[in-house]
Amino acid sequence: MFVSSFNSTLSSLLWSTFLGDPVAGSLPAAYGNSGAPLGVDKNGNVFAPGMVYYDVNLPTVAAIERAAPNAFGGGFVARISPSDAPGIALGPGSLTFPNTGIGLVSGAQTVYVLAAGSQPLDITSITASANYKLASDNCRATLAGGSSCQVTVEFKPASSGTLSGYLTVVTNARTARALLSGVGVPVPIIAVSPQRLTFPATSVGTPSAPLVVTINSTGSMPLINNGISIGGTNSADFSETDDCPATLNPGQSCTVNVVMQPLADGSLTAALTINTNAVSGSVNPTLSGAGPTYTLSASPSSPTVSAGLSTASTITLTSEAGLTGTVKLGCSVPSGSGITCSFAPAKVTLAGSPANSTATISTSATTAGGSYKVIVYGSLTGLAAVFTPVTLGVTPKQGLTTLYSFAGSPDGVNPSAAVVLGSGGVLYGTTTYGGTANAGTVFSLTPPASASGVWTETVLYRFTGSPDGARPYAAAVLGSGGVLYGTTSIGGTANLGTVFSLTPPATPGGVWTESVLHSFTGGGDGEGPADLVIGGAGVLYGTTEDGGTANGGTVFELKPATGGSWTERILHSFPGTAGPNAVVIGAGGVLYGTTQQGGTSGSGTVFTLTPPASPGGVWTETVLYSFQSSGDGANPSAGVVIGSGGVLYGTTSNGGINFCSALVCGTVFSLTPPASPGGAWTESVLHSFTGFTGGGDGGNPHADLVIGGAGVLYGTTLGDGEVDNGTVFSLTPPASPGGVWTETVLHDFTGGSDGGHPYAGLVIGTSGLLYGTTNDGGNTTCSGGSGDPGCGTVFSWQP
Repeated sequence: MFVSSFNSTLSSLLWSTFLGDPVAGSLPAAYGNSGAPLGVDKNGNVFAPGMVYYDVNLPTVAAIERAAPNAFGGGFVARISPSDAPGIALGPGSLTFPNTGIGLVSGAQTVYVLAAGSQPLDITSITASANYKLASDNCRATLAGGSSCQVTVEFKPASSGTLSGYLTVVTNARTARALLSGVGVPVPIIAVSPQRLTFPATSVGTPSAPLVVTINSTGSMPLINNGISIGGTNSADFSETDDCPATLNPGQSCTVNVVMQPLADGSLTAALTINTNAVSGSVNPTLSGAGPTYTLSASPSSPTVSAGLSTASTITLTSEAGLTGTVKLGCSVPSGSGITCSFAPAKVTLAGSPANSTATISTSATTAGGSYKVIVYGSLTGLAAVFTPVTLGVTPKQGLTTLYSFAGSPDGVNPSAAVVLGSGGVLYGTTTYGGTANAGTVFSLTPPASASGVWTETVLYRFTGSPDGARPYAAAVLGSGGVLYGTTSIGGTANLGTVFSLTPPATPGGVWTESVLHSFTGGGDGEGPADLVIGGAGVLYGTTEDGGTANGGTVFELKPATGGSWTERILHSFPGTAGPNAVVIGAGGVLYGTTQQGGTSGSGTVFTLTPPASPGGVWTETVLYSFQSSGDGANPSAGVVIGSGGVLYGTTSNGGINFCSALVCGTVFSLTPPASPGGAWTESVLHSFTGFTGGGDGGNPHADLVIGGAGVLYGTTLGDGEVDNGTVFSLTPPASPGGVWTETVLHDFTGGSDGGHPYAGLVIGTSGLLYGTTNDGGNTTCSGGSGDPGCGTVFSWQP
């Protein structure tokens, strides 16, 4: 056998595994290339061994060449690679299946499909002849050259005798076939229906109506009946009769009638065993039922209740098949929900007719709003527990909840600022006093894991005065990476206040790191900083109450620089005793704010500060409105919030139309932008506080407002109300523009455990929950810096 290669026209020989003697008869025949075996690998390469006198131009594999012993020629192995055309090979080329019963399925066998060429092999179809079936294949429509996939084939004979066929693979190379062969043999086959019998509850000693199992002989040989019996745990509670003969010919059927006759109460299980000569062995339909039992139902099954209150549901017990006995009732409730239940009566006697018990389901004040699954169950000796679900809808408790009362040094004292809401519902805030040096603290308040748990306060930092600052009157703000930024009203290198950062630890439970970003020096730099706001690129904007070129306070920015340093720049200095409050950032980076005094009547203003067209330019201050110390309000002690359409909302601590002691009680106002740029803004008094009179709705608000759903405004008043400790209020917009806003007092502080005198505003959490602080009250055995009992609280208010 020789392998040769010719050119495309077959006119000349390119190479061959035998080229003959270079000179006729010069070499013995032993040195020629005699016939040699060929080898083919899975990629279609052909390997041919041989020896020639000259081996020039032979496609040899150098790694396995060797010289002939006589050195006249070269021994070689030639590798002939497949052409660029696609090719296919099947392996093995034939499958032989074991003898298989008619109608049954053999185990699967595998054929590999190889893309033998270097080009992709497109597979059009893969089919199997009658009596064979494709069990699976992982062949894609196209196989890359040299890759393979596999097909599994099963034998399912439809008749007896030797049955041959093919696995056929149609491709773009050729149609390849693997021979399939097997022998079908007659076998008995059994089919049973149903596979499970379930009996209704039946009185003890009373036979049930029979349930039927049908046996079919579906094979090609007679089915021999070797016996039908009942076994299992409660086999004595069941019996059977049947019309099954000793032999069922193919296509014949018979029936088995099963009766349950309980010997006692409770659940019953057994199995019907049908023994035959079927190849599948015995068949065992399951039997189940119960002696007399009872049911539970609840009405209503989906009650609702407010947190802290209770609701009732009637539990009806109904016996079946004349069951009697005493049932003890109980319930299962979600862990940590604060839900409990009781029953009256707790034990119910069944005597044939339905009986009732009243389930009282109670919630705690801390039960969170939501849907809870309460499972009511009954226990009767000898029977499994019986259950019925009650879906309890809980609406959160409306009103104020004190989350934490400050205890005095080294804890914080007198929180004068609002809290900020962080990740996981954690609240962060400051206290003006307290700590180890009585210079104030920064704290966190972590919500409990369950609704009935307790909030956990942690002091993150205690100020010392110098150089880190003291007396933080302002709220902290939350920046990137969970870093807190804030101000102290005094302390620092000149004792005129600081801007600080507080960086969380790398691992939970570690120490927070305080850094002073800027110490105010007075004069043009400003002194006594208030709240901050974070702008683009992490720039901090804030105000100082005093200092500046005219000692009327300033607006400043603090920019982060490389190396961790920060650069302060004064954007505007106010004249006289203006005393700016906090600013907010509006569209285009415009800052909006208020001053406590100044303006045309010295009663304060609302202003904007517009950034320059190019970086480093001069910011432009514009007074939008000057309060007139009349019915329009006076002396705002807080900033504004921006509502829909760019409308500004805020409070004045004085002014309005009602007097509180020697002062007017203050207002809530809106300031509407003009219809066209450059026009006048329009101020409207939405509410004038009444102090002690007219229902005692509070007076002298010192805090920012927050805007809730449907445009409702929420805020606090520092004083007045029913007992002169301040209030939480809401202000609801009218149904139509121009109508009257409706004020509602949500909570009157008493100065006791609920706190008193909220200097700060509110923040809105999930589901409209409000969070805030009071400067005093709470733990009244603690004496704070305000002179009033208590060191202050953190509270929530559920709408």
